[in-house]
Amino acid sequence: MTTGKRRPWSRRPDRRPQRIEPMRVKAIFSTAVLAGVGALILIFVPQTPAGKMQGVTIGIPDGSPGLIIQYLADKNASAHRIRTKPLVPYTLYDCCAAATQYAMGSGRLDMAVMCIKAAGKLVQKDSRYLISGPVIFNSDVLITRPEFLEKKLTIAVSQQRGFQQKIVMLQTEFYGKPVSMLHSAVPYAYSRGVVDGAVVDIIRAMDLKGKIHGPVTLPEKERVTHVLVVKKNFCNQPAFIEFMDSYNQIVDQLKTRQNLADLLRTYISKDVTQGDIDLWEKMNVHFTHPLNNHRQGSICQNQKSI
Repeated sequence: MTTGKRRPWSRRPDRRPQRIEPMRVKAIFSTAVLAGVGALILIFVPQTPAGKMQGVTIGIPDGSPGLIIQYLADKNASAHRIRTKPLVPYTLYDCCAAATQYAMGSGRLDMAVMCIKAAGKLVQKDSRYLISGPVIFNSDVLITRPEFLEKKLTIAVSQQRGFQQKIVMLQTEFYGKPVSMLHSAVPYAYSRGVVDGAVVDIIRAMDLKGKIHGPVTLPEKERVTHVLVVKKNFCNQPAFIEFMDSYNQIVDQLKTRQNLADLLRTYISKDVTQGDIDLWEKMNVHFTHPLNNHRQGSICQNQKSI
C-alpha cells in the first residue's frame, strides 16, 4: 500500500554519495542542528513519574520497535504485567547517538531495544551487555513526495544505519541517492522539503504525506531493524524470565490483523485503518521473539551474533 498512486521508474546504476547544491546543504545542516539539539535534550527521557522509577528499566526507541514494551508497561495491560518488578520504559530518541551510548554505559538500564549498529558497538565496548536477539523486522520504510517529477532524488537516511542506504539503493522505481544525517533530523528534512524522500520507521511514514515504496529484498540479517540488548547480570533473574514470557505472548497475539490494529489504535492513533494494516503486511513488518531458539536460562552464556 502507498499513500498515493504509484508510477514506474527505471533503475539507474550509479548510486555514489550525493552532491547537493550549497543552499540545500545549508538547509540540511540547519535542520540537522535544530533536530539534534532537541534530541540531546530528550534523548533519555523516563516515561513514568519521578516517584515510580524502581523496577525493570528498559530503553526503547520511538515508533514501532517499542510498541510491545509500551503495552507491557501500561497499567491497563494487567493480564501481562511484570509482577516481579514494575517495568519502567525510557525513550531513547537515537540509539546511535553518543548520549545514548553514555546512558547505556552508566548501567542505568537493564535492557534496551536498539538498532543493530548501536547494539553491536555497545556489546563490543561494554562487556556487561549482550544481544539477546531480533525484536522487529523491516520496520524502516522508504517514503517520497507524491508530487516529485524528477527521477533523481535525494533520500535522507539516519547516520550509521547502512541497511537504510541499501533500502534506497535496491529499490527500482527511481534513481535515489542517500543523504546521511542525524536520526532525529530525517523526518524534519523530509517534511520541510529539504530532501525528496526519507527512510523512516513505518509509524512515522504513516503520519507523513507521500508514497511508500517497497518492499526491497534484503538478506535476513539485514531485515532486522532492532534487537534486544540485555545486561548479563539481569538475564537470569526471575523478572527477565517473566518479562520474556509476557513479551512472547504479545508477539504471538500480534500475528492477527485485529490485534495489531487494536495495538496501533491504542498507542499510535485511533484513526488507524485496515489499509494501514495492509501496509504492514505488504512491507512484511513483524515482531519476533528476541530469544529465538535460545533457552532463557542459557542466554547469558550464548551471546548472539547479529
